[in-house]
Amino acid sequence: MTYRSEPFDPDRHDVERFRCGEASLDDWLREQARPAAVRRTARTWMWTGAQDTVVGYYGFTRLPDTLRLVQKLADVEAALGP
Repeated sequence: MTYRSEPFDPDRHDVERFRCGEASLDDWLREQARPAAVRRTARTWMWTGAQDTVVGYYGFTRLPDTLRLVQKLADVEAALGP
């Protein structure tokens, strides 16, 4: 069987029947993947098989702006030296 990785499309990917064995991950996919995409706080990709059947998923989250600022400050400090 051939699998594809593609961006989550709630109109095409039926996530209601998907079960990975970890309830919290299943719940996140069903309840939070779409709102996170709208808020642009996460992007979710589906592994799909025949007829767009969801067989797995993975996602990436944005690093909050405050953590980015802390990282930039640490980079500046490192560049300036002791």
